[in-house]
Amino acid sequence: SNAYNTTEVVGMLDNAVVGNAVGVNNDNATVSNVYDVTNTNNKLIGENSNGAIVDNSYTSAKQEESADGTDGITYISADKAKDKESYKNFADGTWKFYDGYSNPLLSVFLTKVTVDQDKVNKYMNANKVYNGTMQQLTADDIKNLIESGAISVKGLTKEDAFEAFNNNNSLISSIGYKDVGEHNDWLYSGQIAETTGNTFNPNNLGYDIKLSASIAQAELSIKDIFANIVYGGSTYTDIKGGSLEGIINNDEVYLLDKNGNKIAITSDLIAAYLSEYYAANKDNRNTADVKRDQNNNIIIVAYEDAISVDGISLGGTASGNYKLTDTTISGDITVTPATLNITLNDIYRIYGDYKTKYS
Repeated sequence: SNAYNTTEVVGMLDNAVVGNAVGVNNDNATVSNVYDVTNTNNKLIGENSNGAIVDNSYTSAKQEESADGTDGITYISADKAKDKESYKNFADGTWKFYDGYSNPLLSVFLTKVTVDQDKVNKYMNANKVYNGTMQQLTADDIKNLIESGAISVKGLTKEDAFEAFNNNNSLISSIGYKDVGEHNDWLYSGQIAETTGNTFNPNNLGYDIKLSASIAQAELSIKDIFANIVYGGSTYTDIKGGSLEGIINNDEVYLLDKNGNKIAITSDLIAAYLSEYYAANKDNRNTADVKRDQNNNIIIVAYEDAISVDGISLGGTASGNYKLTDTTISGDITVTPATLNITLNDIYRIYGDYKTKYS
């Protein structure tokens, strides 16, 4: 009971009765909760006789494609062999499931991995930031988690605990995630089915590990707004900035004001969020004075932080994958001189009368 096989089984004698899990099951004996879904030859049980019972067992042997559980054996196709639901009555605790990623593993033979969540979070925040693609924990990531003590095995050194992984990095593999948020079960373990050396340790046939961690949000910054206005006018021109820097792959992300309205950097927005500093310099006029330096040159940025939008946030379908470095937009305004055209009236004088007065 509660057993599996992953190794090819061959009968060396011509009359051998061969089964992938059991050769002969007889004399009222019972085989239960057993599987072999790695071999397509033979049958799961070579022969049943004398009242022997088979219960809740599974196979991928081609000879048993029609097995529907009636005689205790159910056929599982290769594409369903790693799905938890295929093994109807295998008990959690006795069996470790990495649903969809590994065949069921017997917990008693697994090395239990302990997780230091703070160290895991520190590593993830530094190394797994949203980038618009599926991200996995590579073998190097796993080694770094081991080295930092983020994952460990109680009572064993790093070398002893993860010797099997170090010998075969694919023994612990990673599920991939894309979006920011808490994701469970980043890691899963395969089965150790055989060894290439002269020794085989049946007390470590894989790892029992559950790793939950988040992908960190990518940071967005907002360049300062810059606008120009002609003295006496009401339309701001040369508007620059206010765009979100760092959006990945054209994600839908935009700015919201504190009332939840979408922000577009326009003349109307700038006019609505002029700072008190700028307003005080307008002196009840449309615009503040042109600022000049000592050489009478226009000061390029006359009114620093003249625009200020507080309490902004992010909206859009991908906004959860980002965070703002600052929740305030600030910007500068330059006031340039208005054009003043002077037209003189035509004048007339009498020829030779240089004393004529003109008006």
